[in-house]
Amino acid sequence: MHVDVQDVLNCMAYGHWETRNLSPAEHSEITLFYDQIRKEKTIPTNLQRPDKLCGNVTFPNVVYRALCDPNGDTPCCYNNVCTNKTQHQCTCTDCRDTRQPIHAEYATWRPSDPTCQLRHLSHNEICELLDGATLYFIGDSFVRHVFTAFLLAARNNETHGAMAKNTPADLRSSCAGLFMFTEKVCRLHVDSDTNVCNNTAKVKLLYYYSSGSASSVHDAIIGLNNVNRSIVFLGMGIHDHFNEEKVQKQVLLPLLQKMNSSSMTYSKLVWMGIHSPGLLGSPNFPYQSYEAVKRYNKFIGQFLREWHVPIFEAFNLTDGTASFDGEHYGLGVNRVKVQILLNYLLELRKKQMW
Repeated sequence: MHVDVQDVLNCMAYGHWETRNLSPAEHSEITLFYDQIRKEKTIPTNLQRPDKLCGNVTFPNVVYRALCDPNGDTPCCYNNVCTNKTQHQCTCTDCRDTRQPIHAEYATWRPSDPTCQLRHLSHNEICELLDGATLYFIGDSFVRHVFTAFLLAARNNETHGAMAKNTPADLRSSCAGLFMFTEKVCRLHVDSDTNVCNNTAKVKLLYYYSSGSASSVHDAIIGLNNVNRSIVFLGMGIHDHFNEEKVQKQVLLPLLQKMNSSSMTYSKLVWMGIHSPGLLGSPNFPYQSYEAVKRYNKFIGQFLREWHVPIFEAFNLTDGTASFDGEHYGLGVNRVKVQILLNYLLELRKKQMW
């Protein structure tokens, strides 16, 4: 790899998804997952309203954006009405087409830079890399999903690997595979404070999801100052309505000042940039819009670069992939996020920085 360690997070997160046709079994699998998780969130199975209005309206009594039925006669949301257009015709600025997003579970991520390709570490390589490490994942549900996928990789188990040992048997069954990423029940049983790789590495999820938890965030991170081979993956914003100045002034600036006064290296911290919103994102919440998230990422990114804090920008990685609710992504996206973070840790170790 011929790139600087700070650039690994950046270059590996820019590229494209190499897609293929789904098998009937794969199509059934992802459809079942989407139907169940949307049912939990009271999103209708059919994303099209009877009156065919879409785009700038929600479903009755539900905050999510109304779209169009990809299997019906009017699959394209064009000028806020479901119309009969092909995928090629449904590519205007304000068009929304649920036929087009990529299911990352069945696609391969290809970074654009030929000198910065993603290495897929074996389970033995992952455990060798993590030997003696302490990893904290701090933030909101976006970070929790990365943590979930991290446990799957560290335990080499994509069936039950993220679930706590005391999870009831019936939930272990219903929270298997893709369903570990559901938002109502399974998330409550994620193994949030545990060891992996034969107890040689400690991993912990701290669900501090907004600036209101700033002091807890600061204490947790500063507490790792003298912990050998420790690192923190931190991300938040949506619960602060992507108010960039609030997060900067209440969370990040005081944290960096405390780290500086403690002589704590900034390589112990990775900021998890906000991924792209999906099609179902509510028109009622303009602060969660595509442009609002880009603005937030740009502001926070510029601020953190001044402090030389590593940033994992996931916007390009997720732009155009399928989100089950317009905010969150499942196993496919989060699996790749984890692979990129592992490659970053590998590069840190090569440079004897971790």
